[in-house]
Amino acid sequence: MKKLKIAITCITIAIAPISQAEWGSANTKNALTGSQLSQQYSASSTRLSQSGHLQTLSYLQNDHQEVTDVLNRDQSYKGLKFTNSSDLTDSSFLYFSTEVSRNEQHLSTVIASGNWRFGASVGQGENFVKTNNMFTGIDPYFVHGGSAVKFDYYGGNTGYQFNNGSTFYLGSATVQAERLENRQANYLGYAGKHLSAALMNFQRGGETIGKGIEIATRLRNIDFGYRQLSRENGAHSKTLSISRATSLARAGKFGFAVESVNNPLNRDEDELAFMFTFSGEWGKPSPIFNLDEEEEETASPGINKMAVIGAAVVAGAVIASSGSDDKDEFVIVQGADNAAFQVLNRINPESVRLNREHGGWIYRNPNGTFGATEPKLGNVASINLGDVEIPNGTRRAASYHTHGGPDPRFDNENFSPQDIRADNFSGVDGYLGTPGGFMKHHDVETGQIRTVRRIAN
Repeated sequence: MKKLKIAITCITIAIAPISQAEWGSANTKNALTGSQLSQQYSASSTRLSQSGHLQTLSYLQNDHQEVTDVLNRDQSYKGLKFTNSSDLTDSSFLYFSTEVSRNEQHLSTVIASGNWRFGASVGQGENFVKTNNMFTGIDPYFVHGGSAVKFDYYGGNTGYQFNNGSTFYLGSATVQAERLENRQANYLGYAGKHLSAALMNFQRGGETIGKGIEIATRLRNIDFGYRQLSRENGAHSKTLSISRATSLARAGKFGFAVESVNNPLNRDEDELAFMFTFSGEWGKPSPIFNLDEEEEETASPGINKMAVIGAAVVAGAVIASSGSDDKDEFVIVQGADNAAFQVLNRINPESVRLNREHGGWIYRNPNGTFGATEPKLGNVASINLGDVEIPNGTRRAASYHTHGGPDPRFDNENFSPQDIRADNFSGVDGYLGTPGGFMKHHDVETGQIRTVRRIAN
């Protein structure tokens, strides 16, 4: 059986005394488990300088908020983008773009010489990339709970543009963050007037962890698109979209998309979402790259794609992996109790059999879900968690440990005075798995101890 989400159209309007503005990809998703509200719009002004430089300054805004029973996360983005293109010689030109917001900075450039195109991109962000348009709408937490930590990226690409304006390109981008493995995206693509496609390979620590694909085509005035991001563990997000031009606004479009998302680590069934969107723009249009209308139609697709794909594939790499193997593969759950149960129910039988304590940390992800570190093996009467690290970008929420098997020397069915002191010293709650098969919780704020539920023993 598949869970269903239905999206309701939501129109956002931007008003500004500028040459061009647009609203787009505005939609609301509703579900029994919660709701998502996403609105995107931008406004821009373009000028052609006396020296032949075509310059555009844009204001970008993406308001995204998701609310569930336990989450209320704000993924809003507001930023400024500046682009400049200029002729270097009769057969070469330079394109430059920079985008800045409070937590993100992106810079990309493309140099064209004859039929060849050479691009480079650098930037930084936090947790995940909010500015990309390739993976817009994908929940950045559907594979893992996120890593609220600064990351830097760099990349490059090269392409060849044929006389009809179509461009083949390939490139790579690398994401770096403290205490996390490097994530890398390698990609191969094609951009033309009526068809574009890109294949992506995502790696963590040099090993392939996922793949991505994007295909878009236009038949008359109807656009079709397909996008997929998949992990080696079976997690996937697949979106099929269709949009049609309308006369309600210049470049206006009505759109429909169906999305299927699943992560076998966290759910047993696919979640389907149907989305209805409307987008459009108004204001005086500006030429792109100072070309006439016929040249603009054939020359700009490949250049635009090469300029923005660096940040876009970085978004895919960050969505596909947190940079931590333990975090990527651990079941993400709602509530610290559930995270503690999953790990204690799994390790308690071995702890009883060996009569040795096992323990670790429960941590809170940026999206409000919880995970647990892999258990450390202690001795018959104690365990030291001082050297157990939680994933970068998460917050320590509680400790967990077991008490081994039945032992007449110890009261293994209850928290020891040493356990209570350790919890109070660390300032977080504690969970205990007992040889009798009970999971208990110590609240450091109230000092109360409760039995949560039965576990395997």
